[in-house]
Amino acid sequence: MSNDMENNDVLISNGWLLPRIARKKGKLGKYLAKVRVELGLSQAGLAEILEVSVATISFIERRQKPITRNVANKFIEQMGLNEAEREEFLKLAIMNNAAIKIEKIQEELLGNNNG
Repeated sequence: MSNDMENNDVLISNGWLLPRIARKKGKLGKYLAKVRVELGLSQAGLAEILEVSVATISFIERRQKPITRNVANKFIEQMGLNEAEREEFLKLAIMNNAAIKIEKIQEELLGNNNG
């Protein structure tokens, strides 16, 4: 039997139950980078438009930092997302932020697997 099992609600990984949402982390960063590249923007260019640091854009794209409501709203507004795109973007943002928080909690509880 595999070490990882899935059902609709949880992922069982190495004996630990993880909410399914934790597996979704990463799609927001990919989406942000895809839109940015399609518009011919560098991370610095997007950072300027969203009035954040280049590091913030980099962290969000690499799934190392949650996106804030302010940055999400500016992205939606400045990129001119239609209603369907807006809804998809917000779903990705929520899943991304939840997954990052879940990982932090898991890390706090389990440590870095050194016992």
